[in-house]
Amino acid sequence: MNSNQLMAAIVMANSTSLMQVKCGLRHVTDPDKIEIALTEQVFRLPKKQRTMKKLENELTALFIKKLGFTGTVYAVLSGLVDADGPIEGIAKSIITKACRLMGYRNPVS
Repeated sequence: MNSNQLMAAIVMANSTSLMQVKCGLRHVTDPDKIEIALTEQVFRLPKKQRTMKKLENELTALFIKKLGFTGTVYAVLSGLVDADGPIEGIAKSIITKACRLMGYRNPVS
């Protein structure tokens, strides 16, 4: 599982079925917009026009801010030994540790 799939799983686990249906009905033709809208709702981000890349950058900044310096260093060090490689491992480690700290459920663990 890569970091994008992990984020999608966390968003789906922490959103209600009503949120999922409403986002699906609003953006029937574009699955990326459905994922962006759901992520905005789950992480309480302000609504604005975003691409997936902009959303990833905003979430990265949010996660690093929530973890702080020591939490980020710990996440980087623990992500280095991941089976998917160091880059993907660091991303997954930062996502899981920040989401746990923020109180979100992780469906993978």
